[in-house]
Amino acid sequence: MKNKKYLLLQFSSSSPSHHLLFYVLFAANLVSLLYFVMLGYYNRLALDDYCYLAAQNEHGFLSPFNFWYQNYQGRFSAQFFINFINNVYGVVHSLLPFTLLFLVLFIGIIHQLFKKLAPALSLFETLNLSIFFFSVFVINNYEFNTFYWLNASAMYFGGVLFLLIGLNVILSRRINFWTHFWLILSAIYAGSSSETFALIWCGVAGLIILFYLRKLKFNGRSFIANLHLKKLLIAFSLCIISFIIMYLAPGNGVRLKITAWNIHQQVPLSFGRMIPAAMHAFLVFGGITCTKLFYWIFLALPFVYMGNSLKDKVRMNQQKTINIIIASVGFIIFLWMCLLPTVYVQGEIGPKRALTHVAFYITCFVVFLSLSTGLKIPFESRKLIWPGIISVILWAVIVSGRLYQDIPEAKKYARSEDVRIAYLKKFENKFVQDTLLLHPLHIPVSLMQGNIYHPLQPNEIKPVHQDFVNDCICRGLHLEFHVKLKADTIDTNQKQ
Repeated sequence: MKNKKYLLLQFSSSSPSHHLLFYVLFAANLVSLLYFVMLGYYNRLALDDYCYLAAQNEHGFLSPFNFWYQNYQGRFSAQFFINFINNVYGVVHSLLPFTLLFLVLFIGIIHQLFKKLAPALSLFETLNLSIFFFSVFVINNYEFNTFYWLNASAMYFGGVLFLLIGLNVILSRRINFWTHFWLILSAIYAGSSSETFALIWCGVAGLIILFYLRKLKFNGRSFIANLHLKKLLIAFSLCIISFIIMYLAPGNGVRLKITAWNIHQQVPLSFGRMIPAAMHAFLVFGGITCTKLFYWIFLALPFVYMGNSLKDKVRMNQQKTINIIIASVGFIIFLWMCLLPTVYVQGEIGPKRALTHVAFYITCFVVFLSLSTGLKIPFESRKLIWPGIISVILWAVIVSGRLYQDIPEAKKYARSEDVRIAYLKKFENKFVQDTLLLHPLHIPVSLMQGNIYHPLQPNEIKPVHQDFVNDCICRGLHLEFHVKLKADTIDTNQKQ
């Protein structure tokens, strides 16, 4: 029974406690969105972002191919997106438009998928569950500021985003110009966003295609006659072509040599070194993941209730319970396999930002496991709703604490960065004989649950002018001189 009084505030249940859960969730989501938007407002280009800006200045909008492809990597789709955002940044001098774009696209596409998975839920319910899911995913990512660091976000969050867009198009029954457009764009982007992510999803799509071909006794006409499978085949073909183009980039060889020099060992690893390195990486990964279980519990409890409230519409037998156990074991193996490509080329787990897609898989699996558990629990829904309400309230308190703590830090950082850039731009297209010494920025640092983190990626330079980031900042800003950090300066808030 739905409340007809207001179009937006409709519910799939007439229970007052059910309504209360979603009102509390709505309030918590407003806090989360305010937190994301305010951080986006104070976000600025940082470190490697200026290298992409410099490459675009010197090689044009096609720099992903005529420069980066030869010199470092071949992730061309993400790099074109970075170039586009850099052009917008040159006008507004803030990465807020980028943050808003990703927020809208992520929440919108997750909402579309939730509607397909749970059509019995109302717009208000699916929208709030989508925002909640996204908030936990971003905040509980292995390195939080990945979402705000432009180049990393375009590659790691961008790959996940366009995977979801492609999945939504494949599941849709519609076929028109826009479905073709989004299917092609999402497949190309996902296939060239990052090597590990693209390799995994080319493999997954290929296995799904083989499964259905075998099921149809390799009848190609029957396969193509199925609209969903036809879309999947198109997406797989474009994804694997994009991956091959990215993988064959000469720049990957350059990056591999740099990686070998940085970690002081030969990569890629041999098979004999690969196995112990992969096991060690999985243990490290497991230790890091255990520190994040707290937030996933907050996500789980409301979805346990939602699963229980839907059990009259979705029934599970004992066989499906066994399948859940098998799926859990398979998922752990899948996570280990997700680490293998990085271990192969880096000898270790790699930077935490590269685990963004893994954080997304775990977030999805938590929701799946929670819904499945709720469907099997014999209790009445009203006995499960209060743990869900309490978890959402606690989540809102935690995000409010981050809002209170992180935003002032981000504001101080943005002010110090703006002052530095304004100072440097005074010398644009002017010759300075000596290296320009700069005072340190205010570095945004926060503490949550005993863990120190940076809410935004700071754009701090090094005390040596030969550093590549120092050089990129100068080239990105059209400066004809070198800069370096003033090594004997302690006051991080001192202005130029």
